[in-house]
Amino acid sequence: MDAYSIVASPTPGLEVSRVTGGWAGAVGGAKVLGAGGAWVGTAVAPGLGTAVGAIVGGAVGGALGYWGGETFAQWIYNSIQGD
Repeated sequence: MDAYSIVASPTPGLEVSRVTGGWAGAVGGAKVLGAGGAWVGTAVAPGLGTAVGAIVGGAVGGALGYWGGETFAQWIYNSIQGD
């Protein structure tokens, strides 16, 4: 999906920035919230709680991180381009 959005975009530079920023944010968000979720899950129910907390935290962190990274990258791109 991301490769197609870059190729089909009328502004490929912007799209590359958005996609790259999005994935960078997703990785960072998943790592941070996944670890936090595992910590909370361990406090609630060691073992199963750790796994569930890590999965839920990682998914939420990845989604929020993608959105944040994409938004920030687009802001930077527009700032540089003067839009």
